[in-house]
Amino acid sequence: MAGFEPAATLPYLPDVARIERAWTEACHSPEEVPLELAAFGAIEADELPQIRLLLHPSLRIVRSRLPALAVWHMNVGDGVPAPVDLAAGGEDALVIRPAAEVEVRSMPPGGAEFVDALAERKSVTEATRAATRADGRFDLAANLAGLIGAGAFVGYSFTGETR
Repeated sequence: MAGFEPAATLPYLPDVARIERAWTEACHSPEEVPLELAAFGAIEADELPQIRLLLHPSLRIVRSRLPALAVWHMNVGDGVPAPVDLAAGGEDALVIRPAAEVEVRSMPPGGAEFVDALAERKSVTEATRAATRADGRFDLAANLAGLIGAGAFVGYSFTGETR
């Protein structure tokens, strides 16, 4: 789509299509029950930095250097078309289906890098470092709360043991 000449005036279109693709993949992904907040209460404070969080199989991240998520939201459901400032910067989208419906959410600063690192089976500490390097505004507590609320985690492990 990026090389499709008739769409050259719509530079966000390839990223909007990637959000649509992620939505379809999430919709058809395997079912898995997300961890509830209470499950994290069983983790000792000194264990938290080395925990490895297991991501929901439907979770997808779509990164865009343009406001593609805003454009996507305007064109689905009850979205209302409005002018889009293409110079406003990029947006990272979290696409997930923890229950019956696919959800598409905006990621906070550093959130995409955090999730990417977790997907690579890095510990929370390693993922936090990656996210902070990418964006100094990364807030671990806010990102974890948002991801837990989205149903992004289905388990965790310590030294190879999965719970």
